[in-house]
Amino acid sequence: MIKLSKKEKIIADLLCTDMMQKEIAYMLHIKESTVATHRRNILKKTGKATIKELMYEKIVQLQDRIRELEEKNAKLLTYKKKWDYCVERDLIGRRSY
Repeated sequence: MIKLSKKEKIIADLLCTDMMQKEIAYMLHIKESTVATHRRNILKKTGKATIKELMYEKIVQLQDRIRELEEKNAKLLTYKKKWDYCVERDLIGRRSY
């Protein structure tokens, strides 16, 4: 797991939206050279040569997360269908323990 500082995460996200360093500096009220330093540190920590490589990695991570959430949603829908079936058949609450 790569450890980026809070500010580096923010700047990485903004760089991945294709914002220019000058725009990011203006938006965050910091110097453009500070953004350049953060950019350099981000690339060094992530082992990427360019921001485009970082963008690609973020896209892949997001796609993986979407897949995880879709699988979780499918399981929840299955449980809901089972619950609805039991409620419909009036099976809930009639078990003997």
